[in-house]
This record gives sequence, structure tokens and C-alpha cells, in this order.
Amino acid sequence: GRLHGTVAGISVDTHVHRISNQLKWTGPEPCKRPEQTRRELERRVPRELWGDMNVLLVGLGQEMQTEMPKLLSKCLACSRPVDALALLEKLGKDPTTLLQKAHVPLPSAVEDYFSAQS
Repeated sequence: GRLHGTVAGISVDTHVHRISNQLKWTGPEPCKRPEQTRRELERRVPRELWGDMNVLLVGLGQEMQTEMPKLLSKCLACSRPVDALALLEKLGKDPTTLLQKAHVPLPSAVEDYFSAQS
């Protein structure tokens, strides 16, 4: 967190702890406690990025709570839809199944990606 404009460390809450472990940013084995996650992140992440880590990962965690059809539409509308769907997969969602259930139209780049996966 920030103390008088100085970044003293990475604030780790539930979202940061869970997402950092899911993305394996804390190493191959998940950390059991947020304090352990904080130490691993501070060891691995460049110090100049520490101040932004919490707000970015909390925002991502909140987005993951969005209704799936709406979240999928956001992923498909972004500038890098394949990467967005790959991130969903890393976070434990199955984009293929979700897309089929949501009946969301796919851009051709995404169709090509899923065709190559089969």
C-alpha cells in the first residue's frame, strides 16, 4: 500500500490472493495465506509496479463476478479477444462452454482460435 505517497508494499486482499495464485504469479504451488502471497509478489514483481497491483487485481476480481454473457461480450469486444478469453481460462472459466451456453456471436479471430484448439 501507499504511505504518504510512498509505496511500502503490495496490498493483498482476497481478490489479489486468489487471482495471483490462479495465474501462478506466486510460483508453481499456490500460497495458503495472503501474507505469503504478498511476500512472493514483492519478490517477483518489479517495485515500480507494486502501487498498481492491488487496484488492477481487485478490478479483475470484480469483473470476474460479472454475469457471464456480459463478461464474454466485454472480452469479445476488446482489442485482443483471444487473449481475454485465454485469461478467463487461466482464471478457471471454460470459455468454449461459456460461449456455447451464452449464444454469443464470435468474431472470426476467436472462431479460428477455437478451431485450432479442437
